[in-house]
Amino acid sequence: MQGPWQRAPDGQPHRSGGNMRIAFDAHMVGSRETGNEVYARNIASAMARAGKNHEMVIFVTRPSALTEARALPNCSLVAVPSSPFLRLGLAIPYQVWHRKADLLHVTYVAPPILGKPFVVTVHDVSFERFPEFFGLRDLAVLKSLVPMTVRRAHRVIAVSHFTKQEIIDVYRIPESKVVVIHEAADATLGPYPQASEIDRVRAKYGIHGEYILYVGNIQKRKNIARLLRAFSAVQARSDLPLQLVVAGQETGRAEHLGEIERNLCRQGQVRFLGFVPQEDMAPLYSGALVFAYPSLYEGFGLPVVEAMACGTPVLTSNSSALAEVAGDSAMLVDPLSVEDIARGLLTIVTDADLRHRLSNAGRENVCRFSWETSARKTLEVYEQVMSESHHPKVRNR
Repeated sequence: MQGPWQRAPDGQPHRSGGNMRIAFDAHMVGSRETGNEVYARNIASAMARAGKNHEMVIFVTRPSALTEARALPNCSLVAVPSSPFLRLGLAIPYQVWHRKADLLHVTYVAPPILGKPFVVTVHDVSFERFPEFFGLRDLAVLKSLVPMTVRRAHRVIAVSHFTKQEIIDVYRIPESKVVVIHEAADATLGPYPQASEIDRVRAKYGIHGEYILYVGNIQKRKNIARLLRAFSAVQARSDLPLQLVVAGQETGRAEHLGEIERNLCRQGQVRFLGFVPQEDMAPLYSGALVFAYPSLYEGFGLPVVEAMACGTPVLTSNSSALAEVAGDSAMLVDPLSVEDIARGLLTIVTDADLRHRLSNAGRENVCRFSWETSARKTLEVYEQVMSESHHPKVRNR
């Protein structure tokens, strides 16, 4: 099959049939990469539904990934190696050529040699701003390959205005090359009125009584240490029988959490759940008294939108993209101040009217974000890239 962009007799490009063959790297789906996985799974499926005139060739490393997209007639899933060196160095360039794809979409890192236009999504540049939070190997890979990819890309998709400005400031690329396309909550998330399901999830994870919830990986950037100290302060100032529930990957749990964690676990006040499957997330969010996310740095802050979609009151940071995403629909605190975090938590857990207002405001706020809108905007970016690829003098470099 020919690509949709062909040369007319006068040498000018024209579209054939109004369709594109789009290659999309979704290798992270099924790997428990939290936000990156949620993005890849939802945007790929939403684009396949929205762009029915286009073909989607989706690269996956797990055969069971993207079951929804697999069922769509304009989608084909292609297995590629999990090794990034084999995937980016050999498999994806070969498949893009073999399947005559018109364009490739990647996250963070593109193949070093491709021969086709490509678009890259960058969720954040935390490895540039907080290199001390990363291992030496990961840091070396990200700091060498991401700048190269961003500068070679035909377009860069940033998931927030904050991230767009960070990309421009760090990599010194033209503002016109970076497009903001927001993320959204997973389609499975929403207010969960079934008390039986909330009770099932509580029993499954050993949660008793009211709880404050955190969702995300356990790493220094997420500010778990200060959250634990703030929770301890709330316990000291209140007689409410609260638990702190931490749902997220335990890999790389920082050693500095050890003493705090042991003290709180000994009293049954904190529960580390590890990875929680998607089917348990809506009841887990919906059952929480408050969702706490005082992260030091986020490119978007997907858990904030997820909690709001479930009607859970949110406390989050007044910095990075979190203030942009949460707006005035959350309690915003200084993530560097344990006292400010504790004061905010205590205010929410002791004020039912405030919780009700934050819940309603949050559900209204998430209406700004949808995967359908994000898919449409992403397809528009592809259209622009394909047009510019046949007019080199107007392409952003």
